[in-house]
Parts: sequence; C-alpha cells; structure tokens
Amino acid sequence: FALFLGYDDPGEFSATLMHHFHHVQHRYEEVFAAVSGGDATLNFGEMEARPETITALRAMGFVSPERMVDIIAAWFAGRVRALRSNRARELLDAVLPVMLEALARQREPDEAFIRFAGLMENLSAGVQILSMFQRNAELAGRVADVLGAAPQLADHLARTPSALDGLLGLSDSSAPVRQMRARLVQARSLEEAIAAIRATVRAREFAISVATLEGRMDADAAGLLRADLADAALAGLLPRVLDDFASRHGTVHDGGMVVVAMGKAGARETMAG
Repeated sequence: FALFLGYDDPGEFSATLMHHFHHVQHRYEEVFAAVSGGDATLNFGEMEARPETITALRAMGFVSPERMVDIIAAWFAGRVRALRSNRARELLDAVLPVMLEALARQREPDEAFIRFAGLMENLSAGVQILSMFQRNAELAGRVADVLGAAPQLADHLARTPSALDGLLGLSDSSAPVRQMRARLVQARSLEEAIAAIRATVRAREFAISVATLEGRMDADAAGLLRADLADAALAGLLPRVLDDFASRHGTVHDGGMVVVAMGKAGARETMAG
C-alpha cells in the first residue's frame, strides 16, 4: 500500500495514515454528542462507550438497545433533516434523557421508541418542537404515552408532526369552523376543498382522541365535539359539492338536497374515526 500510494517506506506511510485517523476521530467526537443531564452511562458518541450505553438502555427496559444506539448516533451526526443544525442537536441533547425515560415506561418501550424515531425523521425542522419539549417536560411524557398506548394516534403523529399542537389543549371550541373557513377561502377546486377539510378534521380528531386517552374528556363530551366537527365539515363541503355538480350536470328545477344524519351522528354521540 505504501509503494502504491507513492511512499518510500511503510513507516512514513503509517505516520501519515495515523495522523488522518486521529484527525477523523477528533472530528467524530465533535459531531457525535454524549447525552447529558441523564444517566452518565448514556453516551451515543464514542464507540468505546457503546457497551455501557447498551447496558444502561437494557436496564431501563429496552429489548433492542443496539438498534437504538445506531439510530440516535445518526441523529447526532445530523443525518436526519430536522437535526442538521447545531442548535437542534443541542436541544436533543437536553431532551433525550427525559424522553427515553418516558418511553421506557411504556408497555412496549421498543415499539414506542421506533414510533418516536419516525416522528423525528418526518420533522422538517427540529428546533421548534424540541424547544417545546425542553420548556414543557410534561409534554414529552404525554407524547411518549401516545406513542406507547395508541398505535393509530402514534402513526398520525409521526406522519403529521404539526398534530403536536393538539396536545396543547382544546380551549377554543370554535377553532375547527374558523380553520375550515380560512382554508376553504384559499381552495380553488373541490379537491383542494376536500383536502383542506380533511386536514382540519384529522387534526381536531387527534386532539379529541388524546384528551379522551388522557382522561381529560369523557366519552359524552368527545361525542358532542366530534358531532360538531362533522357538522362543520358538512357545512363547509356541501356548497362546494353542489356547485361542482351544477357546473357539470346542471340543476334540477325547484330541487334541493338534504343530509340526514342517523345513528351515532344523529344522536350526537359520534365515535372516534
């Protein structure tokens, strides 16, 4: 190898190679961060610390800590879009111990972590959400509970990180109607109107489901809110559907349309989904 690369002897080649090795090692230590603020044995940077980190994660209740270490090390290396800035990785450094403890308390901690990883990988930016976690430790625990207890809600949260807003409360009952109206103003076609209403409905449904899961709302109150949500969706969508139908097929003289809500919808006991 020394001769092939133009060196006169192996010693000179070895010295140069080791210089680069040490330089790369130093850079890796700067890029990969050790988690602080939690268990001192959790270190996702240095390879020699990996056995202690794996042992610590296994003691917390995780079954496959090796996989977790690989995923988290990639986060600190900036391989995820939301964690490419130094500020985002600093916030992750502060938040991660609390989040791992919360995930470890779930019935299936490894599954909960994988869902959390999906959330991180789908974020377009990490600073805002990680700042929320840092300012509100309770929020991190609530997210972990959703990730661990409700797979459908967890999948929605991973696909739609903005749904985190639904964990912050349901104080304004008129918000869905106003959101739909605002979005429908910008909708230029029936398809865009449907997409706008669908996004609002899913966000509101997520917030209601989480409130029910956490015991902040009983089934009766949730049913009424979902019924109001259905009414708002129909009120916003029906005029667009009628206009679209009329533009393609015309109108029926003295005709009209009625929506009849039966069953759970008619009784205003609308269920999840």
